[in-house]
Amino acid sequence: RRPCGLFLASCSADGRPVPGVPLTSTDPSHYFGSDPSISIVKKINGDDANTAPGIRVTTPGTLTVTFDVTNTGNVTLDPVLVTDTDIASDLIICPTTALAAGASMKCLASMPAPGAGVQHSDTATATGTPPLLTDGSRQADVTDTDDAMMLGALLDRLDRALGEDGQLI
Repeated sequence: RRPCGLFLASCSADGRPVPGVPLTSTDPSHYFGSDPSISIVKKINGDDANTAPGIRVTTPGTLTVTFDVTNTGNVTLDPVLVTDTDIASDLIICPTTALAAGASMKCLASMPAPGAGVQHSDTATATGTPPLLTDGSRQADVTDTDDAMMLGALLDRLDRALGEDGQLI
């Protein structure tokens, strides 16, 4: 694997082909090591629920799903695609399809809560395509995944009868 980032190497030669006349030549070379990578964090109602049983969600209900995607590499990724095992791709809304090195975006979607007592998990995937290399070849797409887990729970009648301040309505 080549080192990543911008490198400068220089070679020089000295000689004296004619007595008393110095001869010097320098030839710098530059190298940029492409190191694409991507990261995704899936959140359900604002919680990064990676551990079973996951977060408790009210059912029936609609969940807000966010996907925090970051280009953790040193080259632009274009396109960047976000998919989910349970949410149709056309229902995931992202503000852009390209991410510069170090840039982030938040994609949004919604999904129905699982049934009462149902443990649910699914996986989000971010995929980014690196640019062409100077020789015309392309590195493989980069991906990252993140799981989200949740447990459906019914509101009991008392919960429904309480106001925001916890007092009976």
